Amino acid sequence: MTVGFPNKKTFCPAPWFQIRNRHDMTKTACCRMYWTPHDPETKNMEPLQALNTNLYKEVKKNLHSGIKDKNCRSCWQDEKHGLQSLRQKYMFLLQEANPNYLKNYFANKKNYESDTILSADIKIGNTCNYACVMCFPSASSLVYNKWTKDKSSEFVKEQLKLDPLYLDKVKKYSFANDQYLEYVMSVVSNNKDLFYLKLLGGEPLLSTRVLKYLHELPVERKKKITLQFTTNASKDVVGVLKYLGEFKQFNIVISLEGVGPLQEYARWGSRWHEQEKFILELKAYAEQVKNINISLQHCFQTTTVLGFKNLVDWCVKNKINMGFLTTLVEPDYLSLSTLPENSKKEIIKVLEQSNFKVDRNVYQNEDDEQTFTKEQLINLLKSTQFDFALYKRFLRYIEWYEKDKKGILPLKKQYPELFIETVDEKTTSKITKNIKESTKKWQRFWQEH
Repeated sequence: MTVGFPNKKTFCPAPWFQIRNRHDMTKTACCRMYWTPHDPETKNMEPLQALNTNLYKEVKKNLHSGIKDKNCRSCWQDEKHGLQSLRQKYMFLLQEANPNYLKNYFANKKNYESDTILSADIKIGNTCNYACVMCFPSASSLVYNKWTKDKSSEFVKEQLKLDPLYLDKVKKYSFANDQYLEYVMSVVSNNKDLFYLKLLGGEPLLSTRVLKYLHELPVERKKKITLQFTTNASKDVVGVLKYLGEFKQFNIVISLEGVGPLQEYARWGSRWHEQEKFILELKAYAEQVKNINISLQHCFQTTTVLGFKNLVDWCVKNKINMGFLTTLVEPDYLSLSTLPENSKKEIIKVLEQSNFKVDRNVYQNEDDEQTFTKEQLINLLKSTQFDFALYKRFLRYIEWYEKDKKGILPLKKQYPELFIETVDEKTTSKITKNIKESTKKWQRFWQEH
């Protein structure tokens, strides 16, 4: 007896065919599934082992039969509010790759065990040449260096109070750690049907060993795989793609927080004129070879939101689409809850008058955060309340972030309107409540990272 064809209303390919690792090598089907007590067990497991634990068998069975599994509640919430869920994105990705795959796969399937990996999101370490304003040591080696040198900071002390071994763990996340290369090799070599491979860092284009391995893959294998990088475009991307060779397709996701001095501020270590040169060269190259998708990833946060108009103007001028617009959730003191009301009104006006395009095709498979349309961002801004307690932390963080960073134009000189002196009593009365809620969110976040 077979398990039958899945219920389309709840079925998701991820628990069957998709694997995602964290830097500590624990594994999950996707980033939207909630952290479970089961996750630490997966650290030394191969991808298929992780997907064939009792937890995932139960998830697959529920989704297959029309039950909305509780571990997937992020997707149910997105779909309830009319947003495209990660479940729906994975369905699109699979249908695009092979419209008949599910029909053929489940024709004779008799159990809920996965036997192949079709798509893999692989974090290959935290080595990075930038120390971004919103980043954590687990995602940037330069941020790690700053934290280790300044453990007296309230922001470092806060994390070490939650996890005293946090920095010791992160120290092992360097690209030099063989586990990342070995894991990439294992996923590719042990799953002949793999058709989508996404590499995340740090900055993945700095991982010369992983790039060398992909370069040396047989051409016939490359032609079956779509390769995606999320990059800061600090390197010659065209040169890397030419070196990698004849993959079926390249999806290049470029992270930008702004243009000019604001980009150099938010992504410390960047040189805008170099990034712009590499991005425009990539765009010209993509128009020639046709198997390259390019789009920008931008994260709305208080530090950079007032520079969004300049970024939009640059995109329109150079005919580059916005592919992925998100809002920062953590650290919460950089989120839109710390954006002063006058600045909020200004950015809403910018959004209403902007003519940029959001290219969702490139990002049907993107899963790190929810992708918003222009209209959804406007509604979100209008509904977000200013939090003075977090705002005071924002001011302290900015002071700490700018400490010892040479060559950047301080945020107060770029956007003085972000720095307000007073707020009304009604707002300040919420301080105690918001601090407690903020602490709870931090605890949940650090558990998952």
